[in-house]
Amino acid sequence: MEDDKGLLQTNQRMQMNKAYFIGIDIGTQGARVLMMDDNGVLLGAKEQGFPISDQSREEQDPTRWWSSCRQSISALCKTLSVEYDLSLVKSIGVTSTSGTIIPVDKNNVPLHPAIMYSDGRSKEEAAYCKATALAAKAKGYTAFNASSGLPNLLSIGS
Repeated sequence: MEDDKGLLQTNQRMQMNKAYFIGIDIGTQGARVLMMDDNGVLLGAKEQGFPISDQSREEQDPTRWWSSCRQSISALCKTLSVEYDLSLVKSIGVTSTSGTIIPVDKNNVPLHPAIMYSDGRSKEEAAYCKATALAAKAKGYTAFNASSGLPNLLSIGS
């Protein structure tokens, strides 16, 4: 019993100089979280997927993302808190699907399903954005397509 206490104290002293980092990725099929130490060693990872439908390439429910993210973080912290001092987490990095649009109200509550980066329904809005950009500046940014964020945002209001 005394040896276990000594090992625990040694482990705690060793951790005092450590730094941990959490990464969160919310993707098209689920939320993934991981924790690494300051040497880049992966200490643990958890994932919570969500159901995919034919419409998932166009729209998804951001509240489902949040729920999956919270479940993944909770599971990771529960598992790792036994061995690691989570107060030594120095930063959290978050990434998500590129070009996805989520309109929210003043309380950050989603007003509409997320319009996914892979949604190709906004062809007319993309043509409008491109024509408007060219009219304003002939050599400006004109690479709008049906999966670009601005055309997708415009499609919500039409």
